[in-house]
Amino acid sequence: MKSNSTIARPLRAIIADDHPAIVKGIQSYLERDGNFYIVATASDMLQLAEALDTTPCDYIFTDIGMQGISGESNAIAFLRRLSWQVA
Repeated sequence: MKSNSTIARPLRAIIADDHPAIVKGIQSYLERDGNFYIVATASDMLQLAEALDTTPCDYIFTDIGMQGISGESNAIAFLRRLSWQVA
């Protein structure tokens, strides 16, 4: 896909949401943008943790209210605990 951007390589992204339609919509938008390459998707925080352990990425697009590890339901707190910078 051709892009007018000056980014040298597409940014690697992980999409995490427990609603498949949301994942598909975000993935479609980011792929059309041309600046992102989707390296993994996850439907809960356990899958997100596994993806982060095995797949290098630059950005994470996540639902902040997914169920997760040991009852954790706040993705922001979860990612901060893993030392990710959250904006």
